[in-house]
Amino acid sequence: MRWVRFRRKSTARLLIELLRKTDAEAVLVDKAAAIDGADYVALRPLATALAEQGSRKGATAIYRALLLNILERANARAYGHAARYLQSLELLGSEDLAPLQPHGNFVAHLRSKHGRKTAFWSLVGGA
Repeated sequence: MRWVRFRRKSTARLLIELLRKTDAEAVLVDKAAAIDGADYVALRPLATALAEQGSRKGATAIYRALLLNILERANARAYGHAARYLQSLELLGSEDLAPLQPHGNFVAHLRSKHGRKTAFWSLVGGA
């Protein structure tokens, strides 16, 4: 299954290089649940590139995968990164993310599922 996930990320990167950012974003949004947030080495630059090109939905899908991976593993050493990913998500905005979950709902889900991770929430100012 990991090979499939890697292939999707490679597809998105190739589409960006071919200046087909809309297609790259569509691939990422369509398969957002399959993005392996553990592969931060490949995903962080891809999210940055998408955000810089105005592909908010694609960048949102990646930042959410990165953030969820850290919180689900309870990787306290990476909570600073997770807080920055959440900040990036807020900067990307919350309007018109369909078919992705709206940002407010996503944050509510985070608080519901990971609300007891006070070390993380203190970094984002919402302990």
